[in-house]
Amino acid sequence: MLRTLKNQLKHNRHRALVVLSGNWSWVMHELDNQILPIELSAQTLWLGSNAPAQVSPIDAKKARQWLGRECHNLIINGFDGIDLNALGALSGTVGAGGFCVLLCPDLSTWCKQPDKQSERFCVYQPNDEQNRHDNRWLSYFVALLQQDPLITIITEQGAVKVAELPESTVTKEPELHSQCKSTQQFEALEKIIKVATGHRRRPLVVSADRGRGKSSALGLAVVRLLKQGKSKIIISAPQVSSCSEVFARAMEQLDILQQNPTRLQFSQGELLFVPPDELIRNKHECDLLLIDEAAAIATPMLTKILKQYARIVFTTTIAGYEGTGRGFEIRFKKVLDELTPNWQFYTMSQPIRYGEKDPLEGFINQALLLDAKAAEVGHIGQLEPLTLKHWDRDQLLNDIDALTQIMGLLVLSHYKTSPNDLRHLLDGNNIEIYSFAQNHKILACTLLAIEGGLPESLCQQVYQGNRRPKGHLLPQTLCFHSGILEAPTYRYGRIVRIAVHPQLHNQGIGSEMLKQLSDNNQQLDFLGSSFGATAELLRFWHNNHYTSVRLGLSVDATSNEYSAVVLKPISHNSKVLLEKLRNKFEHTFAPDLIEFYLHLACDVIIELLQNNQPILAMQLSAELRAEVADYLQYQREYEFSAQAIYQYTLKALATGGANQLDETERQLLIDKVLRKHSWAQICTELKLTGKKQAQQGMKNVIAQLNG
Repeated sequence: MLRTLKNQLKHNRHRALVVLSGNWSWVMHELDNQILPIELSAQTLWLGSNAPAQVSPIDAKKARQWLGRECHNLIINGFDGIDLNALGALSGTVGAGGFCVLLCPDLSTWCKQPDKQSERFCVYQPNDEQNRHDNRWLSYFVALLQQDPLITIITEQGAVKVAELPESTVTKEPELHSQCKSTQQFEALEKIIKVATGHRRRPLVVSADRGRGKSSALGLAVVRLLKQGKSKIIISAPQVSSCSEVFARAMEQLDILQQNPTRLQFSQGELLFVPPDELIRNKHECDLLLIDEAAAIATPMLTKILKQYARIVFTTTIAGYEGTGRGFEIRFKKVLDELTPNWQFYTMSQPIRYGEKDPLEGFINQALLLDAKAAEVGHIGQLEPLTLKHWDRDQLLNDIDALTQIMGLLVLSHYKTSPNDLRHLLDGNNIEIYSFAQNHKILACTLLAIEGGLPESLCQQVYQGNRRPKGHLLPQTLCFHSGILEAPTYRYGRIVRIAVHPQLHNQGIGSEMLKQLSDNNQQLDFLGSSFGATAELLRFWHNNHYTSVRLGLSVDATSNEYSAVVLKPISHNSKVLLEKLRNKFEHTFAPDLIEFYLHLACDVIIELLQNNQPILAMQLSAELRAEVADYLQYQREYEFSAQAIYQYTLKALATGGANQLDETERQLLIDKVLRKHSWAQICTELKLTGKKQAQQGMKNVIAQLNG
C-alpha cells in the first residue's frame, strides 16, 4: 500500500503525510520494516530525538537553517511533542514524491499525555496545582489528521486510513532556455536583474510561498550579474543561514567550491552577506542589495535601509514561520509608496519543489493556520459601540472562523508572528484573549499574559539573579534590572499583542480596547507591555496614560530597537511603585545616553524626554539663559558653555522647542550635546567638511531652540 502511494506521489509530483500511531516500540518496528525500506534512507530528515543511524537528525532550533533547501523525506518524532515553527519550516523542504512521516502515541489518548512542547508555554505559577499543560492545539491537530482524506493513518490496533489522493494535475512547463524551473521563476529573475541594471530607486518586492524557487531565483540573478561584471552584490537577512540556498545555488552555477558561508568571490566580483544592523550603521557601496526574508525584519529598520540604498530587492514568504508576506506588504507598502513610488511587486505562486494542490502543503497550512486571514471589513458600515469580549479558549477552539480571524490580525500586526504563537495563544496557561467584533467580523484583538503575584521568598532570589521564574517578564525585569525588590509581588497583565484591522487604523479602536481592558481587569495591579521602542509606539502608549519605566540596554539585531517597558496602575497600591520606577528611570535616562544608548533613534529620545517629569519640571535660571545667549552672540567655544547648553537642550527637547529642526539638525544636537560625541565623530556621522562647519552648525541649531 505504501509503495503504491509512493509511486502515485511521484507521478503527481505531490507529497503526503503518513501517520504511525501507537506505543513507541511498535511505531519504531513499523518504521524500520514498512517505511524506511521505501527509499526513505536517502536525504531523510528526522525532527526530534532518538533518530535511527540512517537518517539525519535536526534539532528544532536549527530548522530554519533548512529554509530554501530540499530533502527527500521528513520524519517527525511526535513523542517529543511538535515544535510548530520547525514543522512549518521543515515540511516545506520535502520534495516531490516525498513522505512526511509522523510518529505519535495513540491518537485517542495523545492529547491527555504530557507534551514536551506544551511545557514551553506553561509558565510558573505559585500554586503548583495550576501548572497543568493544556493541549488545545494538539486536540485541533488530531481532529484534522482524522478528518483529512489525503492523510494515511496506520495504528497499532490495526486500523488503516489510506489517503485518497487526487488525480494527477501535472502540467508541462514551457521551455525557458535557462536554469529556471518555472515561468514565474524566470520572470522573477528578469525583474531582479532589472533592479540592478535599470533605473535607480525602483525597488522590487518578491513574495512567494515555500517551494516556489525564490531563493534559487536570487542565486541565478547573482550569477548573471557577476558574469556581467558587477563588482559587489550584498545579501542580508535576519540570519545568515537564511541565505545558504542563495549561496549554494550561485556556487553550483559558477562551479565554485568554497567554505566561507558569508562571501562568494568570482572573477573581480563578490557576493557578500551583511547583517541588517550593519547595513544601517555603515553604508556599503554595492551594485545590488538583496534583503531575503524581509518580513522578519522590523519596518523601521527596513525604512532606514530603503533610504540609504538605491537598488534593492526585498523577498518575503507569504505564509511564514517568522514574519509573513501579508503583514509585510501592508506594513511596508506605505513606506515604499512614500519613498520610492515606482517600486514593483511580484508574486510567485507556481510550486517548483512539488506540484499544484499538494496534499501536505494544504494540511500544514490548515494545521498551523499559515493561511489565516483577517476578516474583510470593507463594507462594515458605521461602527457600533464596541464591547470587549473575553474568549474562553475551549470555546474559541470550536469557533475556527473566529480563531482564524484572530490569527490573521496577529499576522498583520507584528513582523515576528509565528506558528508557535498559535500554540501559545491556545495553550499558554496564563494567556487571556479579548476581541472587538461587529457582525461576526473581528475588528481588533489583544493577548494578555497574567504575571506576578510571586511570594516574597522568591523575590529575593529574582533580585539576586539566582531565579528566573518562567513566563514572568514584567515583574522579573522590574525586580532584577530596575532593582525593585518587591516588584514581583504585584499582579500584572502584560499586553503581549494588540492588533487592530489595518482598514480601521486611526479610529481610536486600539485606545478604546486598552480602556476596556483596564475596566475589566480591576483585580490586577498593573497593565503593561514590553516592545521594541519606536517613537510612534511610545506615543501611542503615552497617549493612553501608560508610563515608560525601563529601556533595555541592548539593540535587537533585526529591528535595531531597544526594548521598552510601559505600565499603567490599576490598583491604588500600585501608584506608589509606579512613582518609584518612574523616578528611577527618568532621572537616569539622559545621563545614560552617553554610554548605553549610542544607537537609540533621535525621535525615540525626544518622545521619552517629552514625558520626563523631572526635566519638564526643571527651571532654567536667568544666569543659564544668559550664558547660552553669550555663546550664540560672541566668539565663545562650545566647550566653555557645554553644561548650560546641555540643560537648555534637555528642556527644549522636552517641551517641543526643537519641533522645527530637521532630522540632521536633531542628530547633530543629540549626538553632540546629549551623547557627548567628539567633533571628529560628528563630522564623520553627518558627512561635514570639518570641525569649523560642525561648530557653526551647532550654533545655528541652538539658535533655533526655544528652551
